[in-house]
Amino acid sequence: MSKKKNKKMILKIGENGFTLIELLTIIILLGIVITIAVPSISGRIAKTRNKTYSLHEQAMKEAAENMMNRCLEKNGEMCNMPKN
Repeated sequence: MSKKKNKKMILKIGENGFTLIELLTIIILLGIVITIAVPSISGRIAKTRNKTYSLHEQAMKEAAENMMNRCLEKNGEMCNMPKN
């Protein structure tokens, strides 16, 4: 390469680019944000999972009640469940 191209590739002080202190500051700030965000997100995930479980439980109870009511309406007595 010619000397002119080498000079263009080398950054001069005060020219485009970040200093080491700026990069370290950004890394530290990202670490702080992650430290705060992760427990919050984990808590929300746990709450959502518990809510989903309770909704599934409620849906299963309703389905069982509907099935039993249909059997009672047909026969006047409890239905025998098919065996798999």
